[in-house]
Amino acid sequence: MTSESQMGAIPVESFPSDYQRIDGILLRRKNLIKSVGPERVVTIESVEHNAALPADRFALPAEIEILVNKSP
Repeated sequence: MTSESQMGAIPVESFPSDYQRIDGILLRRKNLIKSVGPERVVTIESVEHNAALPADRFALPAEIEILVNKSP
């Protein structure tokens, strides 16, 4: 794919691997990303489906909440 940046369009290659079935769903657990600069490896260590989340997990920080609630 191509990613837009301040330097313009940059090619990015993604190489998913280490597929495993988790709760009957085939998921990749590793992804090698090649782009400008060093290669990066993203490794997923655990997956939970339908996990209970605290009610405030997606609450905006106070500073952002103020900006969102400002009148235009």
